[in-house]
Amino acid sequence: GHAGGYGAPAYGHDDYAQPIPYQYGFDIVGGDHHSGDFKQTRQEHGDGHGNVQGSYGYTDAHGNYRQVDYVADSHGFRANVKTNEPGTEN
Repeated sequence: GHAGGYGAPAYGHDDYAQPIPYQYGFDIVGGDHHSGDFKQTRQEHGDGHGNVQGSYGYTDAHGNYRQVDYVADSHGFRANVKTNEPGTEN
């Protein structure tokens, strides 16, 4: 005859090598009567294959803002800055 036993399922090490997408982000709003209001924000997500997209930025008490959108992948790291800070050109 043949063996018909049932054993525990076999797990190979490859089961732990699956890509795991992730995403996170936060927003901070703060300030006091000395510094005024400011806002800081950050988001990032990855597809688990080494491709990451995200952005971070802030707005200060004077209404100046800066936002950086970035991509990191097999082609390297690329960033795009958007700002209205004095002395900068978009």
